[in-house]
Amino acid sequence: MARLPEGALMQRAAAGLAAACAALLAGRGPVPAVRPGRGPGVYGARVVLLVGAGGNGG
Repeated sequence: MARLPEGALMQRAAAGLAAACAALLAGRGPVPAVRPGRGPGVYGARVVLLVGAGGNGG
């Protein structure tokens, strides 16, 4: 970890989280997406973000 550039771990974590969220929205995750009138996918999906001020090790 000491050899990685500044912010590399947080960038990797964010990319992994984005991929997991996209999989959930596309219906490939553990909970199938239910979107009446629309097929599975990310575009046009409604999401809720619960974010804090930080202090999470980044």
